[in-house]
Amino acid sequence: MKPKVFFIKNRLVDYTTPWFKEINKSIDLTLVYTQDKRNEKIDDLKIIYLTHFKLFNKFSISFSLIKKLLSEKYDILVSSDPHTFETIASFLISKIRGKKYLLWNETFEWPRSFKSRFISPFVNYVIRNSDATMAVGIKSKEYLIKRKAKKVFMTPYASLSFPAKNNVFNVPKNKQIVLYFGRLVRYKGLDYLIKAFAKLEKDRNDVFLLIGSNGGPFEQDIKKLISNLEIKNYKFVNPKTDEEKGSLYKIADVFVLPSTFRDYDADCWGLVLNEAMALEKPVISTDATGSAYDLIKEGINGYMIQQKNSEELYQALNKILSDRKLKERMGKESKRIIGKNFTYEKMAQGFVDAVDYTMSS
Repeated sequence: MKPKVFFIKNRLVDYTTPWFKEINKSIDLTLVYTQDKRNEKIDDLKIIYLTHFKLFNKFSISFSLIKKLLSEKYDILVSSDPHTFETIASFLISKIRGKKYLLWNETFEWPRSFKSRFISPFVNYVIRNSDATMAVGIKSKEYLIKRKAKKVFMTPYASLSFPAKNNVFNVPKNKQIVLYFGRLVRYKGLDYLIKAFAKLEKDRNDVFLLIGSNGGPFEQDIKKLISNLEIKNYKFVNPKTDEEKGSLYKIADVFVLPSTFRDYDADCWGLVLNEAMALEKPVISTDATGSAYDLIKEGINGYMIQQKNSEELYQALNKILSDRKLKERMGKESKRIIGKNFTYEKMAQGFVDAVDYTMSS
């Protein structure tokens, strides 16, 4: 008989669907979302949508989650992000009801807000007293081990694959494309990429900066910086469909995720690196990006640079764009790394192994 598992998360995101469907082959999985307003149904998956409210317009609390977890039948509770109400509630209820508890962890070490630091002792307690834990990568595993997790299983992050067409965004064909794709928020570090690109553009006439985004609170600052630095070869685009996203990656010569530790935030993982690599692109990211430690092999498929370091980013870009054979070799290696180690099958197997271990312990 399959073990019955409730996985509590805040929102449904598209890239997790193949993962959950793969898990569901071995486990009786129910997904419980507390902050999702879409109420979307997905074939072959059991989903429960619950309500929540904001305390002081800041802390999300779901009383319906407490009621559901106290009344439903299950063998194991799983939650993600140790700093959330969902994790605290599910951990406590699992102990009250004598059920098994697993923590699936994406986060790692970076400067934290007062709220996160305040609950840090409880976070450590949850990790130490979980029946087992799961980590998406090297940094999230280190985070768990530092807090004395009993047993850590790896669920290496996989991503969706996108179809692609040639140059649907009408960028210059005689330029090498430097691509950023993500939200326009401060911690993503786009301002550091823009500073690096400004120097790159002055040194060579064959480069073009493509910014893929649906906007964000940092947008006006970014546009002002581009104007102040007198950058000429750039374009903002907003890909909406999977095909447009794939096409965006396809036309790039190098992909950059210049994340930083700012505003008490960071990129726990950064799936855009997976996506770019799957479409055979060299990648550059920073030591403030969780996935960089797993996905980037230094000088093999790209470079991991110091966060907030425009000069180092400039040097990495210039090195890749100055050597066509290096660029092509790095792209092929990126695709090989993703295809070998970062698949939904491997991601699901780590989850299933953690459940099997917990049920037998």
